[in-house]
Amino acid sequence: MADSMSGPRPAGRHRFRAARAAISACALVLALAGLARAQDRLSETVRIPLDRIEMTTELHRPAGPGPFPVVVFAHGRPVDHHGRTALARSIPRDQATFWVRRGFAVVAPFRPGYGPTGGTDVEALHARNCERTPDYRRIAEAAGRPVEAAIAWVQQQPWARRDRILLVGTSVGALGVLAAATRQPEGVVAYIDFSGGAGALPRHSPGRPCRPDIATALFAEYGRSVRIPGLWLYAENDLAWGPDVPKTWHKAFAEGGARSSFVMTPAVPGVDGNLLMLRGQKLWAPIVRGFIASLMF
Repeated sequence: MADSMSGPRPAGRHRFRAARAAISACALVLALAGLARAQDRLSETVRIPLDRIEMTTELHRPAGPGPFPVVVFAHGRPVDHHGRTALARSIPRDQATFWVRRGFAVVAPFRPGYGPTGGTDVEALHARNCERTPDYRRIAEAAGRPVEAAIAWVQQQPWARRDRILLVGTSVGALGVLAAATRQPEGVVAYIDFSGGAGALPRHSPGRPCRPDIATALFAEYGRSVRIPGLWLYAENDLAWGPDVPKTWHKAFAEGGARSSFVMTPAVPGVDGNLLMLRGQKLWAPIVRGFIASLMF
């Protein structure tokens, strides 16, 4: 009995050692893969001058000397003062990763009035619950100046492809991107608008922004000045603009002669569709990949 019980033990030990070695090898592979992912992006904080202040700016780059095509990114606008002053990231981590993995450097400033840049909130609507007539031109220009300053800064960087700059913005940041594009800045070849607009009143009137007709007139004017191709992305369940207003905005813009494509994605599951860029990457990523491929980046 003793012999029959002791016979299988060496084989069992060999199997255990083999399994342990396999697990260790797998762990090593995963660790090396994680290290490779960590090394494929260089991230730092820089400061970009704008008028009399400096904007704290996230900079993400692929590893290596470049030169790289560049995304200049314009963040959105949190609904309250605390959200704006406490803004911790000027670009969501997943969004930065999306671009860096495709060979782009990303420059994402905190605009005045937001996060560590601080200062005066120059993008305020000044029309609480739409009790006053909103000045969307002022808001667009205020959001556009930081984009222009970032473009000018990029033009001075040795790692940048100064002739291959893509503007990307979300919400009010996307409106600023359009305002900047009307000035036809050097090196900018295209833009992407995620859920762009101004005048959202999601708590007071979900899906019905303040005086969208005024914004429509501004988009029509911008459509006569923007000469680079663009991609407009909105979700069906956007609580800031609703499903119909963005279509009206884009129609007015396109009638001015601007080259652009409009895509209304399905609803972003479980959240406000105005968070399309942040929470709906599965919906927009294939469209964006096709757009940048068409630009031959």
